[in-house]
Amino acid sequence: MKKLNHICPTCGIKTPVHVRTLWKKERFKMFNKVKNEDSKLIDIVRKLCKSSTYKDKFLKYYDESKFNLNKEIKNLYLLVTDKRQKKDLNEVE
Repeated sequence: MKKLNHICPTCGIKTPVHVRTLWKKERFKMFNKVKNEDSKLIDIVRKLCKSSTYKDKFLKYYDESKFNLNKEIKNLYLLVTDKRQKKDLNEVE
């Protein structure tokens, strides 16, 4: 698993962070921007995963992987509906 250095905004110390963690936070940011209470959650996830911005950001973190739309829809839906992720979902702006 690839690690990147992340600078803590409060203390300024560089710490290694897994790419998976950064990608999760990036997806939460995108999800919070497009979240709409009128639509069903799965429709929001489908719309987000089909966007070119989502795919571009996916390739930024996983440039060697192939983008699989159905797999990304499933993974993002499971991520935003997981009770354990609510804290992280609400923390991201």
